[in-house]
Amino acid sequence: MSLPPHAMSARKAWVAAMRAREAMQSRIVGAFGRGITGVGPGPTELDLLLFAKLAVAERRLKRGVGRAKVLWPCVGAPAPSNGAAPPDRGERA
Repeated sequence: MSLPPHAMSARKAWVAAMRAREAMQSRIVGAFGRGITGVGPGPTELDLLLFAKLAVAERRLKRGVGRAKVLWPCVGAPAPSNGAAPPDRGERA
């Protein structure tokens, strides 16, 4: 089953945020390694702040992917047993 377009867009945004966070994480780990061995300074406050913001954005986007999958007009949901079409958004059953 493929994802609906808005869920696919949400997933692409989440993957991009995850890659950005992973890149910043690698940068921080490298800086810590250089700092420990005395080859260079450790990570800057800005590095740590950006990492935290990227991690928060990634988590929010991941939740959005889950909501996008659920909010799509009930893909895979069982059809009503009486054969009636499901109500439109905002209408009562």
